[in-house]
Amino acid sequence: VEKIRQKTTFMQWEREDAQRKEMERSAYRNSKAGIDYVQQLAQQSWLRTNDVCTYEIVKDAFDGIIGQLNLLFCNLIDSLTAKQINFINAINNGEINFSSEAVLKKYNLGTSANIKNLKDSCLKKDIIDILPSKKIVLQDPIFAYWLKQQR
Repeated sequence: VEKIRQKTTFMQWEREDAQRKEMERSAYRNSKAGIDYVQQLAQQSWLRTNDVCTYEIVKDAFDGIIGQLNLLFCNLIDSLTAKQINFINAINNGEINFSSEAVLKKYNLGTSANIKNLKDSCLKKDIIDILPSKKIVLQDPIFAYWLKQQR
């Protein structure tokens, strides 16, 4: 009985450890994208500044970064199916219950059984992350912003 209890405890520890490691990897991926953009924005703002950095300079630098990434994002969108694009737009609009009839219809996602395939394909392409809370988010915050601007 004691050996079974120890084995069960060990297996639970392994599961918790694996979950913790995945949370750390996910947090790192999400924070790294944000940090890279902050550094890039700071550099682009600094290069545009003569004496004092203003809101207009930062906004111009941000728009420049968006312009630089535009082709990359267009190519990414071109590589996706219509349903994958719709799924990404649903995520970007804050939807959480993807299998609900309203969301399936609003975003033309097909059947609720199709949601798993859409999730898996977007995960495989490193477009989305699933947080420990099971919330699905876009990995790239600038891509999320760019998508919203395309409407």
